[in-house]
Amino acid sequence: RHPNYSGEMLLWTASLFAAIACAAIEGSLVTSGGWLLASVLGAIGINFVLVQATTGLEKRQAEKYGDPGNPENAKYKEWVESSWKGVTFPPKPAASSAEGSESKPEASP
Repeated sequence: RHPNYSGEMLLWTASLFAAIACAAIEGSLVTSGGWLLASVLGAIGINFVLVQATTGLEKRQAEKYGDPGNPENAKYKEWVESSWKGVTFPPKPAASSAEGSESKPEASP
């Protein structure tokens, strides 16, 4: 469903592995350590941003098109079931309503 995000993740991860392979072939893993560390951190950072974007987009699409009462949304449901959503973060646990409804004792006059 999000080929651009998946492609970007693949590109940045492959670039990292290419940098590591080049340094290993040249025998300069130690001398290139700073650059390799920067490459690792950059790949982790961009992949984190892309996973976060994919997760947010999945949530917004589900809110907009996921209403089962709307017959037009049946096509969306079929599309979701037949396509790969990409890499996303696991869903956050739903906050229980009991936590937010705790009453505080009232101050006596």
